[in-house]
Amino acid sequence: MAVDSEARDQLGSLEILVAEDNFVNLKLITRLLERWGQQVTLAANGREALEAFQRKTFDMVILDIQMPELDGFEVAAAIREMESETGKHTPIVAVTAHALAGKREECLARGIDAFVSKPIAPRELLKTLASLATGAPR
Repeated sequence: MAVDSEARDQLGSLEILVAEDNFVNLKLITRLLERWGQQVTLAANGREALEAFQRKTFDMVILDIQMPELDGFEVAAAIREMESETGKHTPIVAVTAHALAGKREECLARGIDAFVSKPIAPRELLKTLASLATGAPR
């Protein structure tokens, strides 16, 4: 478990926006993040996620790719558009059950920094978040 404690230390304490429309996945991600010492803001769909992002500054965003209102790609594009005016870059992690070979590349091409497939593996999520928090390569 040394990897987990090292990754938790690297992660620090962040403000993380989580946008997920599936209640079970939302609960799992929230519990993991809170256990790791993170501050979590929840959004049940893409529109709520974008509204939250406009109201508050986040250190990181976790987006389900398939959500009602606006999907994860639309939310990521809107975030990147807002950031083009400020020069800021907020790491975005995509989560999706569609872990097809090209999905990771599609996410990266659309301005998403990392990709975690469902069902979510806690260790994989932690390592992904920690690498983005420290600026390590994906």
